[in-house]
Amino acid sequence: MLKSSRPAPATSTSRTSTCRITAGRITAGARIAAIALATVALVAACKDEPKTGPTALPPETGTHDAPHAAPGAPTAGTGASAPGAATAKPARAAVPVETPLPNAAPLTGDSSRRTLLEAVDAAPDAVVVREALLALAQTAGADAVRPAAAKLLAKGDGTGGYADPEGAAAALEALIAAGDAESGAAAVALAKAGIESEDVFPGFVSMLAAVTGTAQPEARRLLVRLADDPVLYSDAVMALAPLREGAAAARLHDVATDADEDAGLRATAACGLLALRDARADGVLEGLVRDTKNDLPSYEVIDGLAVRGVPEALPWMHKIADPIIAEGENCAIELTSLAAGIATIRGAGNGMPEDVTELRKLLGKDDGMCDDEVLAALWTLGDDAQADATANVLAKYVAGAAAVFDEEMPVRLLEAIATRRKATGRPFGRVVDAAAALTIASDPRRPDSAGRAWRVRVAAARAHLASAR
Repeated sequence: MLKSSRPAPATSTSRTSTCRITAGRITAGARIAAIALATVALVAACKDEPKTGPTALPPETGTHDAPHAAPGAPTAGTGASAPGAATAKPARAAVPVETPLPNAAPLTGDSSRRTLLEAVDAAPDAVVVREALLALAQTAGADAVRPAAAKLLAKGDGTGGYADPEGAAAALEALIAAGDAESGAAAVALAKAGIESEDVFPGFVSMLAAVTGTAQPEARRLLVRLADDPVLYSDAVMALAPLREGAAAARLHDVATDADEDAGLRATAACGLLALRDARADGVLEGLVRDTKNDLPSYEVIDGLAVRGVPEALPWMHKIADPIIAEGENCAIELTSLAAGIATIRGAGNGMPEDVTELRKLLGKDDGMCDDEVLAALWTLGDDAQADATANVLAKYVAGAAAVFDEEMPVRLLEAIATRRKATGRPFGRVVDAAAALTIASDPRRPDSAGRAWRVRVAAARAHLASAR
């Protein structure tokens, strides 16, 4: 096994933080935070809601007053929203926003780019820096990334000859995303130097997974090696799962069948075997399903199966979640895992009619405790009848960030808004503006709060830039 010089990270406040890369996996903490926020809002709604019905989002002003279709109206190009639209079960009214959205200036292209560049310079951890650079690459191209990347590619006496190896990894990944032809070879050289010196960082994993072209075979070989690193192996397994890399099959099988391993990671590794059409995949997954009926946490397995671009995992998710949800009580965590997992696997705007039909049936389950997650998943998949309610879900997180906050839900929604290019105008415009201005007061009990707020700000800026293209 490789020996990493980095301790296993949880969350760090240092600029060179080795925060774990979860590659789209939803964590139990995020779901619990979502349910907690829903509980707070439900209690407030029961106490204060007017008899005339639920409170809508505050009226939008400024640049977001463009006319918009009423909820449920047909919309061109909305993926899964069309089938059954006339007879579909209507969505439950969203829980009212208890705290008004903070005032925020409408985003522009210039202010959004400034937010991203500020994040590169000032954000407290490496994950945020990486996401800001990628947002620049995806929305503004290589020319916008190069000046910021150049600072992180400064030479020094660190791994690979860089002063900040993890910052260099983020810069190279962003340049690769922007189409820079030479950065793939530089990424391979950086990772190889780190492996040889036993000084590797989580950012090396996503950097290697992004490499294309002639450098890709060597990048994949190094990524498979990192799947044996005692600290980075989980990140590497998650990155390898959707890549259909045959050389990883043995390692994926080892992780998937390790009874002492994290349940979610075992499921992700099994998903990788599914993607490879490995003959052992079904047997491994049958074992995981069987173990969820004993002592293996079912929601962790569902989360682990939610690997973007591997729809073969959907029947296995349903095999675990459906019997629990059918009982109708105490199914909140499994239900939210299933809803978020379907949206993750399919991707924004790519829902199938059967996904929408299944998810609409989940509205109101377990006293509606999980409706926010279900509504968000429905809209993400392309069900535009849920647009207003989904904007309300995002608004609750932005408005209530100081009280109950986990950034995963708003970041996922903002990523979907970016992909679907819906950040300007109604109903999302004003909420995205507020998200880009989000601040959270320093709290010694939550030293990671600043990084969490930065992730939301970066995702909001990216959503605006992507939507304005």
